[in-house]
Amino acid sequence: MQPLPAALLGLFTPPPPVAIPTTPVAAPAIKPQAIPRHIRPIEQHAATEPVKAPTLPLPGPPLGYHVADKTLRALRAAGSAGLTRTAISHLFKRHETAERISTALEHLAQRGLAERHERGSNGGRPAEVWRITDRE
Repeated sequence: MQPLPAALLGLFTPPPPVAIPTTPVAAPAIKPQAIPRHIRPIEQHAATEPVKAPTLPLPGPPLGYHVADKTLRALRAAGSAGLTRTAISHLFKRHETAERISTALEHLAQRGLAERHERGSNGGRPAEVWRITDRE
């Protein structure tokens, strides 16, 4: 092999070493609001965001408010035909317990907004039907 010409020899030599500064560089200050909420520490949530009081449209026990509200809207939409307990369970895609639904229905009945009726069946247990009241 022939030696490389001097003009090409510079292409294959390593570059000279570069001095790296050793003084620390300060990180830029970031406001807590600029950091997404799910990344911030929990202590900063309380300091930077206002506390919102829950709005409860119906007075009564704290269990089942959203269940009662959604059930009442559905009963209004159903009219005089009403809704069976199964249909009410399906309103919540079966993600609410029977106990919470019962509490919501009792909540509506105590306030005179809904009534429980039984619809007869052929040999089986009668269906529990809930209807909106005339007073509503």
